[in-house]
Amino acid sequence: MLLMNNIAATAAWGRTGAPITEVFIDLERRMRLCPRFLLDEHVVRSAIELSLGRPSVFREAMRHIRLPYERFGVEWREAHREHLRRQDYTPDPLKPVPDRIGFLIEGKGRKGNITWLWQNPPLPDVPNPPNVSPFDVQFDLDACIPQESLLEGLKNATLGQLWRDSPVQLEALCDIWRTSRHAPSAWGRLWLSHFDKKMERFFLSDIYGELIGVYAVLLLLTASRPTVEYKPVDQSKINKARAKKRVPLLFGYSEVTMHTKYKVVQQRQGKPLNHARKSPRIHLVKSYLARRGDKHWLVESYVRGSGDTIERHIKVTK
Repeated sequence: MLLMNNIAATAAWGRTGAPITEVFIDLERRMRLCPRFLLDEHVVRSAIELSLGRPSVFREAMRHIRLPYERFGVEWREAHREHLRRQDYTPDPLKPVPDRIGFLIEGKGRKGNITWLWQNPPLPDVPNPPNVSPFDVQFDLDACIPQESLLEGLKNATLGQLWRDSPVQLEALCDIWRTSRHAPSAWGRLWLSHFDKKMERFFLSDIYGELIGVYAVLLLLTASRPTVEYKPVDQSKINKARAKKRVPLLFGYSEVTMHTKYKVVQQRQGKPLNHARKSPRIHLVKSYLARRGDKHWLVESYVRGSGDTIERHIKVTK
């Protein structure tokens, strides 16, 4: 079940008098009134590639971001990201890898608020409602909000270690996080009042490192050139039957896929100057974030060069 539909089902359960916090009922109401997007694995991969690129380029591209809607929701299967980062990531047994993860953004222009949501794998004979972070992310893309104590933890994390030998890129990475402030939400303050400061930092660590992923998705959704495609999924027919059975209605949403198909990218030759240019060998140009003036777009990976491929055999000895 999609995360958005699980929230609707949990909210309906709470309306029957079940001991469910009001946050799900409030979330369901807010999500009914906004566009909702389901990212496929290729969009998730592109977002990860953007977030792993040079932070200085990423930070500069953030100057072009404006929220496309005053409120919208995004979700994806976390297995897509988990597969890509499996080589460098060791899961914390206290934090199982979620089945699905998403966020709800509310704001206007270059300011807003992010609510993080995720669904953990089910456990036998145990209720498994979605998780809502008790911390909201309040962001202002034109601000610089000091948070040096938290950034020390970011520098020691996997993403920070990628740039530990480049002070310029590491500082640019920190600048990305300085556009935000993580603060307990209204219901989160009540929830956190039952825990000590150590547990508060534990809950904050669930979402603190995910900020760049939100910005990467926003860069893809607001690119100046066609980067993603939208396929609306209408649930009205199935909802008629569900309404008769008095079960929670499903959310309609838009599937988000990459605009450029793999075969097209594979056949495309890079000729930016519109003249015949021969490369010394055939090689793959990795995807990158292009910028010009106040516009940005994603250039997908493509094969460049001419000539025949050469087969090489390497003998490895101990």
